[in-house]
Amino acid sequence: MFNLFPKKPTVVNESVVAKAQATKTNYPAIVDEIHNEFFTAGDKILCEAESLLKELEVKELEKGKRLASLGFGNTREAVVAIETETKLATTKEIAELVMYYRINYPNNKFITEGQVKAICEKYGLIFGDTSMYKGFVPEMKLPLIEQFKLKEQDQTKIWFEITEMHNGDNAKLPISFISDKDLSQEGLRYFNSNNVLNYFYIKNSSGSDSSLCKSEVCQLFDGLRFVRAEIVSKKLKICAPAKDMEIPKGKQLVGYKIKDIPDPVVLQPVKGGYLIVCAWGDEASDPIVVNEINN
Repeated sequence: MFNLFPKKPTVVNESVVAKAQATKTNYPAIVDEIHNEFFTAGDKILCEAESLLKELEVKELEKGKRLASLGFGNTREAVVAIETETKLATTKEIAELVMYYRINYPNNKFITEGQVKAICEKYGLIFGDTSMYKGFVPEMKLPLIEQFKLKEQDQTKIWFEITEMHNGDNAKLPISFISDKDLSQEGLRYFNSNNVLNYFYIKNSSGSDSSLCKSEVCQLFDGLRFVRAEIVSKKLKICAPAKDMEIPKGKQLVGYKIKDIPDPVVLQPVKGGYLIVCAWGDEASDPIVVNEINN
């Protein structure tokens, strides 16, 4: 079985630390609540992953895999086997990323794209590039942003997010992200040239491989069609209340409950999601605004 946790973990329980820290702050309760959601996201991923892996790895998949290899890919057992193996692969991938970031970036919690969106929708925060932010940046947070650097092995020229559309449904994928390191020589030449698209198809409508990607990467998606790799921005992101964000005209904020919670969070895009660079708290109050209110 794929073991995410050692029997005697040497890593401090981050969720306990985060909760302990939250009780010592002077932040409004809602801000502490948001901080806790962001900072414990990685722990939730690992707990859910371990539970899911225990459930999936006990399933008998051998017959289904044999059926699929013989061309009986639409039989119930074959479909279950393929879906289970794919789910196992994606679960292991994200769990391994959480552990990697925990070791290599102990001061920066990891959070997935899905978790960021869920938290923003829950608390009425807007997610976007830092260039959209027009609010107050606390002086004490600037050094955290200025000094944050990705390690050399995590610095890539391009990140691609993988999606697959078939008959209008999002398919399960063996991996969610690739980088320029996964491109073929032709792919590197293409994305280093001018006037290129910001995406390509690893697998086209017939399931054939793209010449822009290494063959071993293409093989991971065998059996799928319309597997799309789209460039993901490496720029810093921010989650902030709507009043502090310059929202593009015509952009609809579907599902958001707009609230005025002064709790911006700065995120660095990385493989699999984001690292939390820093979060405001009661320091988010602009002195100019505070003075105007008091006077």
